[in-house]
Amino acid sequence: MGEFGWITPRRRIGARVLSLIPTEVYLEIFSYLEPSEEASPGDSRRIFTNLAPVCRFFCAHSISRMYRSLEFSGRDASSGSPSFCRLLLKGDSGADSCPAGVDFRFALQVAQSVRECTFRDWLDVPSASSFLKYYSKAVGHMPNIVCFHLETTPITLPLIQAIARYKLTATKSAIRTNLAELSIHSCILDTSMSERDVVDLSLLALRNVEHFATWDIPPAIIRVRQLEVFRTDSWDYASYFIKRKHPDLRVLELHRVEDVSAVFAFLTKCPSITELTIGSVFTQSLSPLPSLAVPALPQIHALHVPPVLLRYFAERPLRKVSLGGAELRVAGPAGCPPSFPTLPLLTLQDVLPLKQSTAQITELHVHQHIYFLFLFHKHFKALEVLTLAYHHPNFATVPAISSAARFESAIRAICSRWPSAASPPPLRALHLDFGATDAADLRSFLWDLRLQHELISSVLCTAFPRLTRVAFARFLTWQRGDAQADSAWRAFVPHRFRGFVCDKLARGAPYTDVSGCLAALDFKY
Repeated sequence: MGEFGWITPRRRIGARVLSLIPTEVYLEIFSYLEPSEEASPGDSRRIFTNLAPVCRFFCAHSISRMYRSLEFSGRDASSGSPSFCRLLLKGDSGADSCPAGVDFRFALQVAQSVRECTFRDWLDVPSASSFLKYYSKAVGHMPNIVCFHLETTPITLPLIQAIARYKLTATKSAIRTNLAELSIHSCILDTSMSERDVVDLSLLALRNVEHFATWDIPPAIIRVRQLEVFRTDSWDYASYFIKRKHPDLRVLELHRVEDVSAVFAFLTKCPSITELTIGSVFTQSLSPLPSLAVPALPQIHALHVPPVLLRYFAERPLRKVSLGGAELRVAGPAGCPPSFPTLPLLTLQDVLPLKQSTAQITELHVHQHIYFLFLFHKHFKALEVLTLAYHHPNFATVPAISSAARFESAIRAICSRWPSAASPPPLRALHLDFGATDAADLRSFLWDLRLQHELISSVLCTAFPRLTRVAFARFLTWQRGDAQADSAWRAFVPHRFRGFVCDKLARGAPYTDVSGCLAALDFKY
């Protein structure tokens, strides 16, 4: 961290000096304390705050991790490290005149650790705009930011100016570090701004762009030629994007496709793509889909598409496949909103491309009926992650899994399709997807941790002894350290679902607990 020096911590008991623990060991331990699926950034930050006073080594490495990612939230006054930003802005009048000159210089060193910046949940009102301007100005003192996230935030002129500073330029007024990633989710232009005010964004040589639920910024503003990753739910943005060349594009994610022919024509000219996602596609029952040239996408290994498009990706080196996308149709006259048609379940012929992959498929996400069409263990001998969906907009699930008895029967049916063998199945993770609706989340067996633990320990682990991760609900995950028989299974609530789970429990949702997983949550309010 710049001028902030440190040495490997020395250990002693009284006057006796102990051997040094290698720096690599401390750093490995620190890596387990960083934000994860279970630990939120706030959890991690509290731990590093407690570690920082231990010694200079702990202080340097704790601070660099605490400030690696900053979030400025309009809902949380404590976010964004207000005192840190205040120190940075004191330097605008000159560090020599700053009463806390040493603190200011240290804040500048800390600012070099910031790599990611998020503005989230700001209202488009004058009182909020002043704070947004304040934090936007502070960001200008963080020279190494490579990733900006804007979520439900008005795009103001100070914010645009802060982002536009991260362009590669020789002028003294601009920071030389090049911004690589910009994601914009559910944002609007400030009422005082026009499209001309955001033209500076076109100067950014971005590598990764995400654009969701934002319509005020015209597509031409973003320079797209150098992009490696592009994600959007806007067909206007997508159609603008696919009309241009992208020699470096690796990841393409389109949540809405209205012209399959145009997308397929683009794919044939973009051999660099390795990951493709099409969330939904508009089709007409009487119109045949266009073809995709056989040589297209020679490097693709990850595919997420509606089942209707699977047949176009046969004989490619697929390793990760998800058929979670959906088909949309306009059933009524022009102007009617599209709907999800109920389609016949897929047949063995429909899923033949899965067996024709030129690489070993290691991850698979399919509707549950596909699992029973053929013997997976004969065709997917390297399958490590399996997700079975019990809901899909285009398919009806009969009978619905609505009781503990049917849930147990479904688990046993899954196990029965994979016979015992001398070599155990390679499956490491099993996920059952029952949907994300209130009705799906409140099914009693999803809150019965004792039943889940019993089925995992006695049924699933017998059929799949290498399992280390199981999830039956989006808000609860089971895992164990390794696949040894004596390794205990532990349940946890991912941090992004803590509020959801606490709310359900506080409202009286019945549950049975294991090892205090749910009882540890502070939900009695």
